[in-house]
Amino acid sequence: GIKVVIIEHPDSWSSSLVGEGVIAKFLSVDMSQSSEDVFEAALAHIRSLGSDGLTGAADGIATFVELSVPLVARLCETLGLPGHHPAAVDGARNKHRTRAALKAAGLPTPRNYLIKSLAEVDDAAQEVGFPAVLKPVSGAASLG
Repeated sequence: GIKVVIIEHPDSWSSSLVGEGVIAKFLSVDMSQSSEDVFEAALAHIRSLGSDGLTGAADGIATFVELSVPLVARLCETLGLPGHHPAAVDGARNKHRTRAALKAAGLPTPRNYLIKSLAEVDDAAQEVGFPAVLKPVSGAASLG
């Protein structure tokens, strides 16, 4: 059978799922740390699975949190588990790179322009036209 282990911030609502018998184990990681520290802490937890007599070694990693997809991709790659390649995840989460890949494949994409400095705003306006939407290429504000 499947034994579900959740790795999440210490105050997550999901920590109560162990007591309810829904998951086998809850492992806390302070998600407010740097991405590298979160990665290392999660990796250590995953590598310790199976030594507790409660779970086995990890066979897979999944997330329902969009912002954790890059972390999961890197964990899967490091542990040799099936998953998305980190470079593909990073490309898909970067609006400009995604649109460039779509255009290169001959697929339709909205007019867009990567503005790197204030000096490029007029060029971007000429290329894209108005009305226009300004969004960062990645991060929470780029979603949608």
